[in-house]
Amino acid sequence: MITIQANVKSGSVSYTELSVIIEKIKTGGSKLDLIKELRGLREYDVEKYKIRKSEMPVVIFQGKFSKRDNESLLEASGLMVLDFDHTGVELKERLKSIPFIYMAFVSLGGDGVKALVKIPVVKSDAQYKEYWSAVDKALRDILPEVIDSACKDISRACFFSYDPDVYVNTEAMVFTGRMKKDEKKTTTAEKYVKNDYKRAMVPLNYIRSAVDGERHTKILKASRLMGGYVASGIISDQEAVRLLEQEAYHIDPSDFQVNRRAIIDGIENGKTDPVTDTLEAEIKTEQKYGKLYFTLKEVEPDIDEKFKHGISRGYYVGWDALDEFYTLKLGTTTYIYGAPYSGKTILWYEILINCSRFYGMKHIVFSPETGGASDIYIHLIEISTGKNFYSNHGNQLSTSELDEAKRFIDKHFIVVDPDDNMLTVEDFYAYCDIIERKFNTKIHTTTIDPWNELLHDFADKGNRQDIYLEWTLGKIRQNARVNDRHNAIITHITHQQKVKDANGNFYYPPADFREVSGGQSWARKGMNMLNIYRPPQGLQHDGIIMPDNATIVSVQKVKPRGVGNKGEVILYFDFRSHRFYEDKSGNRIYSRTKGIKSEELQLDFAPLPYVDPEEAPF
Repeated sequence: MITIQANVKSGSVSYTELSVIIEKIKTGGSKLDLIKELRGLREYDVEKYKIRKSEMPVVIFQGKFSKRDNESLLEASGLMVLDFDHTGVELKERLKSIPFIYMAFVSLGGDGVKALVKIPVVKSDAQYKEYWSAVDKALRDILPEVIDSACKDISRACFFSYDPDVYVNTEAMVFTGRMKKDEKKTTTAEKYVKNDYKRAMVPLNYIRSAVDGERHTKILKASRLMGGYVASGIISDQEAVRLLEQEAYHIDPSDFQVNRRAIIDGIENGKTDPVTDTLEAEIKTEQKYGKLYFTLKEVEPDIDEKFKHGISRGYYVGWDALDEFYTLKLGTTTYIYGAPYSGKTILWYEILINCSRFYGMKHIVFSPETGGASDIYIHLIEISTGKNFYSNHGNQLSTSELDEAKRFIDKHFIVVDPDDNMLTVEDFYAYCDIIERKFNTKIHTTTIDPWNELLHDFADKGNRQDIYLEWTLGKIRQNARVNDRHNAIITHITHQQKVKDANGNFYYPPADFREVSGGQSWARKGMNMLNIYRPPQGLQHDGIIMPDNATIVSVQKVKPRGVGNKGEVILYFDFRSHRFYEDKSGNRIYSRTKGIKSEELQLDFAPLPYVDPEEAPF
């Protein structure tokens, strides 16, 4: 049995036989007209193609799943899906000569090929990847085309397609080769190479900064430098190729085969000349400033997109009351500040958890003030479950709830924990790049909590904190834009003065960005600036007597236009469940109750029963 979904955003699943899918692919089923429309759109309107493509059903050939992720496998089918993007349909003819190819058909876009291989029935994603690695190696020795490495997960889905000449070989052999991690062969030279990922970021970031018209040239130059690293024992040949191919595919998948040849040529050329400071310095200088000038023609697609669709908002973060003032937009930054114990960290963690639940976002967190890595993960588990981790606090989560929470947090969070080693700002973001590339995943947000836990050296800025902040915060903003991430920083306030209320009691009022150390620099370079304030119990604020669990979120700067508005909202903290809620006419409205359409969420759905072929979504 295999799994189908009505579309890529749907959380619900159903099951059918492979034979049903084969027959539907031959005819296109009820989606034939849409498939023909998509293949036409792809040539002249890529954006519309992407929108319409999201309406297509998806198939998980690898087995029965309760939902589309690796941990939700119910029963494997003994099939492996291979994805050859933008290779041309003639590849299907060459695949027919390979004895372990069971099935091959033209992909949805019409210019690639999907293939199936029979393998032994596995019990986990880890086992599946062992067979995938062996198949990948076997095909690399036969074909110049490269399998999309993103399809190595057992839950990898592919879009339903149309191919009246779908190839099926009922006599195909079962591929039994298996490459366990500890069995992977390495050359003598590679055995002793300790890959220096931080050094490798120089050529990789150089590629990432490329714009249209200069990508091929930059890929070639970066590959030459990487080849020099290989010759110098800085990184292994295999890892150099993997990292460069991964970066080249991400910036321009449509031209991957051409860029892949440039990578191989560049590395081979670079190997003849162990790395010198000259090429590395040249690349670093270019990368330092990036592209500084643009003609209107170069940015015309962006102008037309904004004219057509208007101002783009960020992502909803969990509370209706806050949505008017703040949304989380990739490519931007958020700076959060307030007095100690005001709830800055726990509110931000809940925002991150909500973005994972709603949109599948992945995050990197540096939060030594919270504790070590295990302490941070426990904190996230408590917020995600709404229960206590430790038994002596009551309301403890169950073992099954803990297991489920660990799976969720492990899928969406990575903690950077340098122990007692001090990281600079540059070190932290370099590690974020390393994590993204090493795990071949997309990181959507990074969090530094708090700012003063990093090592800040003002020496090369004339020992001027303001100049250092202007420079460093500008680089953080650039990092967010180039990597399409959201970079958040949580920091403390300084030198705040107490004020007196009507009853003569002194208290600390809400802060503004001028009360952050080096405040004017934060204000100039900040994009979204939030003050989190926990008022003293009994304080009257806007006519409301504040209870002991009130938290005022004050949005004091918003950029770019349309992401939100300056203003404030009151949330309330539930100490028992570690979560914030809105008060609507005396009703507690927690963040998970927002009525986002289900297909936009990463929700758990109970598996549906077997679906009759006539009721399939194609």
